[in-house]
Amino acid sequence: MKVMNDNKVARWQSLMDRVEGDLMQVQAALANIMEKRNNLSDEAAKLNRMKVDYLESFQHGSVEPQLKAKTVFIKDFVQHLEDTLVSIAREIEQIDTLRADIKSRYAELLGQFNKYKALKSRATSALRKEQLSLENKEQDMRNVLRFSGKST
Repeated sequence: MKVMNDNKVARWQSLMDRVEGDLMQVQAALANIMEKRNNLSDEAAKLNRMKVDYLESFQHGSVEPQLKAKTVFIKDFVQHLEDTLVSIAREIEQIDTLRADIKSRYAELLGQFNKYKALKSRATSALRKEQLSLENKEQDMRNVLRFSGKST
């Protein structure tokens, strides 16, 4: 019986270790995806500021007729910024979808880890009870032998 409980503890520990490794990989993937999202968000904010600055420049330049070439350049550049912002927004949406999938996987693995941890705890507790019971039986046997040795 003791060997069986030892095996259970080892089995649950092994499963916990495996899931823990998977959890660490998922955490790393989540950290990477969050960093990528933050970088894209920063880039989008920077491009938005540039767009606002160039639009203000465009509004001032369109008043002066000698700056027509510059205003065409600014208009084209602002359109390019807008296209880039749309592309970044799409990429952020894809990252958010991926992040939700990764979080879901993390929650699943965490549930497995906690289940294996609880099962290991039960097995460890059963092993302790079994060991205590064996120790008590051994003590009882020694007492019986000692008592029977005194009475003869």
